Amino acid sequence: MLKKFLLISLICAAVIFTGCQNEGRGIKSFDDLKSARIGVWAGSGYELVARQSLPDAHYLYLDAISDFLQALDKGKIDAFAVGKVYFSNLKAEGVDIDFFDHSLGKVPIAFTFTKSEHGEKLSAQMNEFLAHLEESGELAALKQKWLTEDGTNRHFEKSDLTGENGTLRVGTDAVTMPYTYLKEGEVIGYEAEILDKFCAAYGYNYTVDIENFQAILFDLSLSKLDIGMAGSEVVEARKDSLIFSNPHHVDDCIAIIKSDSAADENFFANTAERFKRTLIDENRWKILVEGLGVTILIISCSTIFGTALGFVFYMIYREENKIVNKIFDIVCTVLSGLPTVVILLIFYYVIFGQMNINGVIVVIITFMILSSLNVMLMLRSGEKAIPKGQLEAALALGFSERQSFIKFILPQVAQIFFPSYQSTILGYMRGTAIVGYVAVQDLTRMADLIRARTFDAFIPIITISIMYFILSWIIIKITDQFLKSINPRNRKREDILKDVEV
Repeated sequence: MLKKFLLISLICAAVIFTGCQNEGRGIKSFDDLKSARIGVWAGSGYELVARQSLPDAHYLYLDAISDFLQALDKGKIDAFAVGKVYFSNLKAEGVDIDFFDHSLGKVPIAFTFTKSEHGEKLSAQMNEFLAHLEESGELAALKQKWLTEDGTNRHFEKSDLTGENGTLRVGTDAVTMPYTYLKEGEVIGYEAEILDKFCAAYGYNYTVDIENFQAILFDLSLSKLDIGMAGSEVVEARKDSLIFSNPHHVDDCIAIIKSDSAADENFFANTAERFKRTLIDENRWKILVEGLGVTILIISCSTIFGTALGFVFYMIYREENKIVNKIFDIVCTVLSGLPTVVILLIFYYVIFGQMNINGVIVVIITFMILSSLNVMLMLRSGEKAIPKGQLEAALALGFSERQSFIKFILPQVAQIFFPSYQSTILGYMRGTAIVGYVAVQDLTRMADLIRARTFDAFIPIITISIMYFILSWIIIKITDQFLKSINPRNRKREDILKDVEV
């Protein structure tokens, strides 16, 4: 009976797996696109012109070129609409794709600025500089260097910037190759070199924050950034909150499809070569180590300070002030009903929206507050499980009420809630994967940057999965050791009776 069950299970799994291998619709002509599934960036200029040319197509929103390629390869989309520049660079990287030589429309690309007097000044200077580059022929040379298929000369020496007119904070997603992307830990690209030359010409210095595209738009609208460079399309709807420079390039929107010659490669084929290309080339492993450091910093600070703050909150709660306790109850109820990512966005864009605070600090504060409230609730529920007679006995021995709680009640409470406490810490470790929404380069975000550069999802995802697993194991070992140290059964008799008058 068991053998039959296993056989049926294997057959069902094979059928499901085979069914999941969607080969797509086999787009053969431009007319096939009229009812095809087309991947686009939400709200982008490419989406707008694609919808105008192919109004009856079905549009799916994806985040990055690497997502488009994976969806296309797995048959989840039939084509994706982006600029011709992207196609040229993908071909140069060896990606086997094709396109229809039929422009869906023209899409101007420009720098973006915060909508303020400072932003207007910078945009005017950038327009003046772009006009100078155009007139001198240097802009055409930069386009030839960065926007063509030949990528052998793609690097630039950064200028010696004086910064007498201040330091500009620049945001980029670093995944829109060839406009901006990471190479050996440095942001390079067509827009990156223009920006560097612009700062040298106008006496600025600059720092670069790597964020996702939506975060760039938000931070510009809140004046947390001065300039955005991410191959941004000039879209009328965005002009309400942003200032665009004059276009530095006008791209053709095209529909990219899977090449007829593209072979279905074995999933595990050339694993060693893929590992080398993904992690060893350009020292990309260092990016993951940097992201791991940020993740550990967030977990450590939010756990340590959150636990201490939660204990303080509960000691205040034990005073039984009705107004204070009601406030605690309301805050806990509200936050418990919101997804962590929503709470994080509220802290970053609303509470700290007008403050120029580093995203890592905002994340630590957010997770620290959430952790402290969880600790307070766990202490409250844990103390209710301890018989009141133990507190009365401690008081009879001459301890104060607070001493009695800390020496006798708290260790027992910790035994009760500690499994939940461990799960909470591990939950916040997993929750750090969302911090890329607010311009924090954690482990997951760094893996996304590598994936966007190599167009290979398997190696980065497996690598960070192993790293997260090891980190989880370390957290469990540390917390288990802490639990052992506070276990009343492991305390010596003289420590228990310390300060007791016999």
